[in-house]
Amino acid sequence: MPNDTVDTLLTLPPSASFRPIESGSPSSPIWIIGEAPGGEEIAQRRPFVGASGQLLTQLLLETGFARHQCFITNVCHERPPEQVKNGKVIRDDISTFFLTKTEARRRLVSEVLGRYPLPPVVSGRNHLINLLALHRPQLILAFGNTALWALTGHTGILKWRGSVLTATETPQPFTKLIPTAHPAAVLREYPLRNIVLQDLRRAKRESAFPEVRKPAWQFIVRPTADTAIDYLNGLFRRLTWGRQTFACDIETRRGQIACVGIAQSETEAICIPLMCVERSEGYFSPDEERSIILLLRAVLSHPNARIVFQNGAYDLQYFAKQYGFLPRIQDDTMLMQHVCFPGLRKGLDFLSSLYCRYHRYWKDDGKTWDDSINEEQLWTYNCEDCVRTFECWQVLTEVVRARGLTDQYHFQMQELFPIVLRMMLRGIAFDSDRRASVQRDLEAFRLNAQDWLDRALGHTINVESSAQMQRLFYEDLRVPTILHRKTKRPTLDDEALDRIARQQPLLALLIQHIRDIRSANTALENVLTARVSPDGRSRSTINMAGAETFRFSSSEDAFGFGFNMQNITKGDEA
Repeated sequence: MPNDTVDTLLTLPPSASFRPIESGSPSSPIWIIGEAPGGEEIAQRRPFVGASGQLLTQLLLETGFARHQCFITNVCHERPPEQVKNGKVIRDDISTFFLTKTEARRRLVSEVLGRYPLPPVVSGRNHLINLLALHRPQLILAFGNTALWALTGHTGILKWRGSVLTATETPQPFTKLIPTAHPAAVLREYPLRNIVLQDLRRAKRESAFPEVRKPAWQFIVRPTADTAIDYLNGLFRRLTWGRQTFACDIETRRGQIACVGIAQSETEAICIPLMCVERSEGYFSPDEERSIILLLRAVLSHPNARIVFQNGAYDLQYFAKQYGFLPRIQDDTMLMQHVCFPGLRKGLDFLSSLYCRYHRYWKDDGKTWDDSINEEQLWTYNCEDCVRTFECWQVLTEVVRARGLTDQYHFQMQELFPIVLRMMLRGIAFDSDRRASVQRDLEAFRLNAQDWLDRALGHTINVESSAQMQRLFYEDLRVPTILHRKTKRPTLDDEALDRIARQQPLLALLIQHIRDIRSANTALENVLTARVSPDGRSRSTINMAGAETFRFSSSEDAFGFGFNMQNITKGDEA
């Protein structure tokens, strides 16, 4: 409906030659905003009529939206020009209308919400803002990163997608907005289709009411010692009555537990601070902290406690090392997601976007915290992690059951996980003397292989440099360019080198020396220089949810010791 409080346009109107490509009425309650038109859209002067538009129509139908009842437009109304990247022609890429900071300074292009758009984007965004000054849609569906940026100032569509936001950078700052991936991205990466469908299903539910309905979270973020002790005693009393489920999460700083969060429902949580920039000696006195840690142990390791973690293997390393006990972990939401959907992402933010009734991306709240920011931001973030873990656990419990995967998950969580955890905490005996001997031999081998390669080529080359390797093979040696199967970009990975060696046997010896150097580098950087624990054992984090095939992956542990054990060479490869 018209907004009577807005008397004038808030931006300069576009030039007389500006011709927007739109369909539907801006008085519609649902707006669909994309990025820029393609060839079909320019030819027909209508938005979303090409392949992306056909997919959009199908997605809208599947989620209950009537396309003809929506107002559809773009941020930009001019087709992006073609460009050549890595020898490949790129069409309809909106990024060609944005400059880097250096280019913008040279061309005197102004900053807009942290980016440097060219006139076609500026004109289109001005037109969009003017429309929003005159109309008040109930819900905006923002497809793609440019639409997200133009209306909220945020960037990173894959992390913000599915969030219930408001169009803060517009004359109607309270208009509800839900971003999701652009249909063109779905055409390039088909697994995104089901994720976009989930976002549109959320949008359909949200379209029933104009306001953003946030949960009535009850967070305790700055407890006194008495409050923390009383809270933990209350949880302990509940455990004496019978089985209870709590979600737990920690935040860490400088290799120490900074705070411990516990949620007893999807809305109630407490953050118990242990480190605090305001009090260098600690948030609590030594006696208070001792009492609280003893109570934490009593609650988290109680026989009736069912503790839920997200990626619990990380948290348990800290509990074991610093407090000498292991919480009674019963479920891990990351592992539940892995068993149900092994090919999908497993981070808590992604799980929240699928399973929580209200979702707004929040993970940067903890990542961006530093000593200059009020520490309550970190504590609130900790509580939000806990309640979202609890809610995701509730939904995933039903998903595991509905998909008939209870036995598979039980094997992973109840039988395999304790063994893997023991392996992580116990570690592997490491022969430091033998490592030093192998390291000397391998460094000599690498130097010999590099010397042969430099003499053969007549110049030094860094085999780890993608640019130098592509210049050697695709420019100097005129080898036909090989594209990566997934990224579709030029590559010289091991698979590509094997292919070149088969097709051009004269290059086989050269390629063998390149691979020898790479193999030696991997062993030296990953295994032979890895930090070993003070007791002479190597401890790595073993991730049971790290690979779609259900094999384990491994990496440094939470304290920077250990290494990626998959990259240990056989011994005869070099």
